[in-house]
Amino acid sequence: MKLIEKRRIGSKVKKIYEEPKTPYERVPEHPAIPGIPFQIDFLVRQLGFQF
Repeated sequence: MKLIEKRRIGSKVKKIYEEPKTPYERVPEHPAIPGIPFQIDFLVRQLGFQF
């Protein structure tokens, strides 16, 4: 869960987070990892994991 926004309402702070993701879902979005997601996807299918 990453913090998207903080809003101050009087003396309280309202925090808004993005939807939680697993590390498997976050890897393809990372800019430093261009080809790895395809390899990971291939391995996951080979091993038969289900998410």
